[in-house]
Amino acid sequence: MASERDSDALSAAFSHWCAHWYKLAYGEAVRVTPYTDRTDQHMRGDVRVQDASGAGWNYDEKAFGVVWNGLLVELLQDSTPNAHGKPGSLGWFYELTECDYLLCGYYRHSGAAEPAEVYRVSLRRLRAFFAKLVHTSGPTRSHAMLTDKGFGITLGAVLPWPLLLANGCVELVYAEPISTEDDACGSPRR
Repeated sequence: MASERDSDALSAAFSHWCAHWYKLAYGEAVRVTPYTDRTDQHMRGDVRVQDASGAGWNYDEKAFGVVWNGLLVELLQDSTPNAHGKPGSLGWFYELTECDYLLCGYYRHSGAAEPAEVYRVSLRRLRAFFAKLVHTSGPTRSHAMLTDKGFGITLGAVLPWPLLLANGCVELVYAEPISTEDDACGSPRR
């Protein structure tokens, strides 16, 4: 399990990557303003991004030290009884009421220089299709998940990327280049 320090370093590295991506996506004149107030962060996310015209969007940046096959939608955070004096806190799905997008970066490992994949999740679309997405069956079905990694015990739903892509909830904004070199077994490496 990665230490809190590794997690902080990964988040800082991903925020740096995001700053570069915002310029590519919105132009060199983009303004990125971090939210520093905890209440603002809980409702709006990590940063406010404004393009040259003044139009703006709120983003929450999420970095992961492993590549996942889907989005973990945090429904209930720290669900342990008497957790930090506030048991059963709502997860980001409910808390980020004024956030437009998640920018989710997945790294091969916590020390990787670049993310392997980055997805931009539309929270408006995710919320609009959530009931449909969690009731999907078949090979790309969603499933519930309990995890004790991070902040207490978290209850969430894992929604596979193909399901989210098919419903217009996400877009893949970056994927690491695939190497043409072969590994020792003769198969392509990523």
